[in-house]
Amino acid sequence: MGSVYRGKKARDPDFTDAAVFAFYPNNQMTMGLSITAASSWVVKVRRTRGAEDAHRVVDTLVNTCSDDQRRIRLIRQVYDRPVYREDGGLCPTEYRYVRSRAKLFLDCGQGPDFIKIVALGLSHDWPELKGLIERTLNDTPREQISDAVVSLVRSCFWALEEDMSQEAPTQFGVWLLDQALLLPDLNALTSTAEWELDEILKRVGHLPVTWLPGALRRRAEMEAQDESGGVIAIDHGALLSRCVAPITKAHVGNPEISKAIAALIDLASNTGTIGCCLPRLLLRVDPEGLVVPQEVANRLRATSSPDDLRRLARIAGGYAIASPPWRTIAQPIVERPSSEFGLQERRRLFSALMPTGVKARWATPGEVPQQFADDTQRAQELLDAETDTAFRAFWEWHLAAAKAELRREEEEAKEERGE
Repeated sequence: MGSVYRGKKARDPDFTDAAVFAFYPNNQMTMGLSITAASSWVVKVRRTRGAEDAHRVVDTLVNTCSDDQRRIRLIRQVYDRPVYREDGGLCPTEYRYVRSRAKLFLDCGQGPDFIKIVALGLSHDWPELKGLIERTLNDTPREQISDAVVSLVRSCFWALEEDMSQEAPTQFGVWLLDQALLLPDLNALTSTAEWELDEILKRVGHLPVTWLPGALRRRAEMEAQDESGGVIAIDHGALLSRCVAPITKAHVGNPEISKAIAALIDLASNTGTIGCCLPRLLLRVDPEGLVVPQEVANRLRATSSPDDLRRLARIAGGYAIASPPWRTIAQPIVERPSSEFGLQERRRLFSALMPTGVKARWATPGEVPQQFADDTQRAQELLDAETDTAFRAFWEWHLAAAKAELRREEEEAKEERGE
């Protein structure tokens, strides 16, 4: 090996002794510095002699490394960031070379690093790359899937960012989100990765609503089959619904959209995280309430099961209380005769119509948060303003519940003051 690199050093004086040391065994102390020096040499060759020569240098260095870990570190050092055009770019031979190293990375338990590198080559032979990434994800151990998917999202962002004139592959957004569905927990996406995913979708277009039902059913199945508790079907921010283009007036009456919304509402019966988050998810899909409320109302009128009524009524809680979408969903509940259910069940149905989510209220110890008094006043105003007699029983219950909460808080404040 020494004779080979004496020749290289004669032609490339910037290839230092430190770089040579990286390829001998038992040189852990200098390996990092050596690989950095070797990578810098590759950059210089790329800039001065072109990508083909740079590839030959990398291939020679990798083949001379004393073990697979050194090979991986060198490949990662050279290729784990975009190679910009002003630096010479990558040649087709390099794309093929990097892609041929999947087994090396997987055998060493570094599948996520391979995906990080290979996904940067988005512009070269997409059909081949697409299949390679899917196979690599399939062969990646479950405990590494989160890192692999995050790496995929981040590298795809940088690949598209590197050349803003480059057209993304057809249906790229759908494909990328299909890979994100592999995540055991969507919360594994860092805030940076979420932002990058959002930027990708701004460029390639948000997904159609018709994609979402199948995606959520797939997530629900993953959650139901998991016995470890590590799979969570949907995250707190309902990421998947944010990746979908919201319904507009142009969608009203579209049979495919109506079918998709019906399939989403079917998920109200889900007893996992999707059923819990469904009101917020549907609000993101249909923020103006153009399709969802009427479909829910139709189903409420068609059922008499208390359980089904409660599950469907919860969808109203995604919309602002007393808003037109909320009233559309609430109408079939409040118009039912009080004799149909007992008092306790009627209260449960009314409660199901209330807004979902956690409310944060702050106050000095011994004092009642102002929000409780404001809520009571607002409940009184809603009752006083109601002109539909069917709704008055609900607003009366709502006012009584608000007053009860206020009294409870007042009693707790007295106890804190020692009264």
